[in-house]
Amino acid sequence: MQPIRPFTLDLLKELIIELGGKLIEVIIYKLQGGVFFAKLLMEKAANTLVKLETRTSDAIALAIRFDAPIYALDEILQALAIPPDLFQSDALSGSHTRYSV
Repeated sequence: MQPIRPFTLDLLKELIIELGGKLIEVIIYKLQGGVFFAKLLMEKAANTLVKLETRTSDAIALAIRFDAPIYALDEILQALAIPPDLFQSDALSGSHTRYSV
C-alpha cells in the first residue's frame, strides 16, 4: 500500500536527488554506551564530498532507499561478534542460548 504522502526519509531522499546530490555510503564508526554512531558520506552537486553526523537508524534507512553500502569499523564488529565455538556447542547439545550485546 502506497502512502498518500511521502514519509520523512522518502522526502529527504527526493530532496537530496533534486538538489543534485547522492548518498555514497554509510559508516558506523563508534559504539558507546550501547549506542551506535554513524555518518553519511554524501556527494554534492559539484562533486564535493561531505560527511554528516546522523542517527544510525536514519542512516540505514537512507542507505536502503539509495541502495548505498553500509560499513562498520572492524573494532565494532569484533566487539559484537559471537565466537563460532558457541554456535558449535549449541548445535551439538541441542540447547538454545540467548546472547545479548
